[in-house]
Amino acid sequence: PLYSSDASWDSPGNSFQVALEPLLLQYDVDMTFTGHMHCYERVHPNVNGEVSVHPIPGRAGETDGVDVYHSSGKGPVHVVQGNTGAMQFETWVHPKPRWSAVRFANGYIPGDNLGGLILESNYTDTFGYGVATFINATHMKYSNYPITGNIGGDNFWIVKSRN
Repeated sequence: PLYSSDASWDSPGNSFQVALEPLLLQYDVDMTFTGHMHCYERVHPNVNGEVSVHPIPGRAGETDGVDVYHSSGKGPVHVVQGNTGAMQFETWVHPKPRWSAVRFANGYIPGDNLGGLILESNYTDTFGYGVATFINATHMKYSNYPITGNIGGDNFWIVKSRN
């Protein structure tokens, strides 16, 4: 992935990120999907580790309380959707980088400090899959669903500004 807060990954600054990020910005890409890391992580739009777009809470209706990113050519939301299979042995950096919005693996959902939630219910709660729903030409909803339980989910919207 271009960005991952796993302790073994070099973010920002890895060669993949350095080579691709200028192209993603140039062509106003709204979202990237990667795997490789056996985890789920959503990364805010950023440029070389500096957050360029913060989400706002959704309004009443379908986006109520869910993060909404208004795309403005300042970088894509990065999704590491590597929690669909294989063993999850990620070790997170602490504290969580500012650019990391949501992250989980190993039956563990880390907080913003050394604390976090170790799932007592079922290790497989952090295994899951993602679904992108394109509502129209400007609105997309992305959801990560856990395969068991109701912990380890994530939902957000990207709203593309029309020029």
